[in-house]
Amino acid sequence: MIALHCWHVACQPAAARFRAALRDPWPVVQGRLAEYGLDHAALRRLPLTTWDDYAAWTEQVRVQGDDGRGVLRLVPTSGSGAARKLVPWTAALGTEFRAGVSAWIGDLYSRHARLRDGPAWWVVTPPVSRSLASAVPVGFDDDSAYLGGRLARLVAPTLVIDARRLRGAGGDWQEATAMALLRCAELRLISAWHPSLVLGMLAYLRVARERLLARLPVGARRRDLERHDWSSPGELWPHLELVSCWGDGPAAPAWAELRTRLRGIATQAKGLLATEGVVTIPWRGAHPVAVTAHVHEFRDAAGALGFAHEVQLGQRYEVVLTTGGGLRRYLLGDMVEVTGFVGRVPSLRFLGRRGGVSDLAGEKLDEVLVAQALAEAGLCAALAVVQARPDGAGYRLLVDVGIADPQAAARAVETALRRIHHYDVARTLGQLAPLLAAGLPYDGGTCLARWAVHHGQRLGEIKLPALLPAGATPWT
Repeated sequence: MIALHCWHVACQPAAARFRAALRDPWPVVQGRLAEYGLDHAALRRLPLTTWDDYAAWTEQVRVQGDDGRGVLRLVPTSGSGAARKLVPWTAALGTEFRAGVSAWIGDLYSRHARLRDGPAWWVVTPPVSRSLASAVPVGFDDDSAYLGGRLARLVAPTLVIDARRLRGAGGDWQEATAMALLRCAELRLISAWHPSLVLGMLAYLRVARERLLARLPVGARRRDLERHDWSSPGELWPHLELVSCWGDGPAAPAWAELRTRLRGIATQAKGLLATEGVVTIPWRGAHPVAVTAHVHEFRDAAGALGFAHEVQLGQRYEVVLTTGGGLRRYLLGDMVEVTGFVGRVPSLRFLGRRGGVSDLAGEKLDEVLVAQALAEAGLCAALAVVQARPDGAGYRLLVDVGIADPQAAARAVETALRRIHHYDVARTLGQLAPLLAAGLPYDGGTCLARWAVHHGQRLGEIKLPALLPAGATPWT
């Protein structure tokens, strides 16, 4: 497709800059710091920051509009109905995102040239209504907007389905996507964030096979599909070249399951990308730090910080970002492990979130959000606790033996949890199963107190958790 060949050519300068940075990242870091009005010494004098340091500013932007720092929109990350975090998006941050994404695409389309010959399914989240009033736009209408105007317009004709068509489908986004995929015999690429999105669509296609076939026009494509039982993606799309999804951390089990379904189709685990910035990109079998995008630092277990070229093989770190969006030495909360080096730039594996955040499919539940949901349902930590299920398919509500109707309690907590934006998205997409109820063997306070003491809390200082770590057994 001409548009894809043009996109490939447009990405080559970014890929070339990244290749050069792999050999010597320090000049790139210095140049990026200069753009922020900083140098190495000035950066090191800045304190580390968390979201609490930016919340008042972003709220002011939401209410009053840009305050002169160039905020074009606010992009929601994990949070409840009124978006717990609204990350400031500036032109500079957009340029940095494109630097990382374009380097990845430039390399991807060079290594897999046949991807340029057919459409792609870039899995987009179905539209979620936003009732949040704001003086600047909130969020993006289409995931391709991350690429910016020119590149977004170039990519749009190559998509099997985009957000505009999903909005027109109303509540039938899944069927609209399925029909677009079935009509596309030339599909070359599937790119999703969580692999459960792709697994869910494959399951839906099989379950709804006869009804979907009946909606297809009579012709060669329909006759070809009728010959197969759709058990393999290769039967649906004979030219499918590559599938790209998250492959690390909590996504690893679903990624392993999807890869077994692909039967010879190439796969690529995505890099680590957050709303706040790009951490790593896929690059020739590794996941090096996106050093041409932002300034990355890494904090070790002792609290010492270093730049990308200063980390050690096999060590674990927390990611610290400084970006053109206004974040300075921001503790992202993502934990990574150094698995190797590409030139002088480390390749990282995502381990999970720091500090009690549960993130099976992008929902990012934490202690505060879950405690609020329990309170809304009329429960408290002494009576109930939420925990990721052992199979990773969703969550369970462990309830006190005195709760008369555990299933009703679970439904009430589920209703409250679905007011959390990204939890609701994951449930809508079928990435998470409904909340299940499970009984504790005796009263919840005793169970959770035993667990807390076992984990080092003194009896007089016990804080009963609302969100229990996966695998923990609070009655031991």
